[in-house]
Amino acid sequence: METSSEKPKNLPQIILAISIVIVLALIVVFLVLPALASSSPRVNTICDSDFYNCDDFSTQAEAKAVYNACFSVSGDIHGLDNNDDGDVCESLPSN
Repeated sequence: METSSEKPKNLPQIILAISIVIVLALIVVFLVLPALASSSPRVNTICDSDFYNCDDFSTQAEAKAVYNACFSVSGDIHGLDNNDDGDVCESLPSN
């Protein structure tokens, strides 16, 4: 049985490829996924009854995501836009 202790000639390319894959995975985990999570509306938003009020949100953007998710189904069922101007929970910070 022959044993070879020679390194493959393409070892630097293999190491580079693995390094690139690791860097791309880290970018996805630490940059892309958190950005997607923060911009998504709530999962399982309740739109069939008056369930939310402005005190349930930290920002107008959070309230607007729920408003938008429910509006096509049941209008402004939660009363988040008190004066019907399209701006919800105007007492909350905008971001």
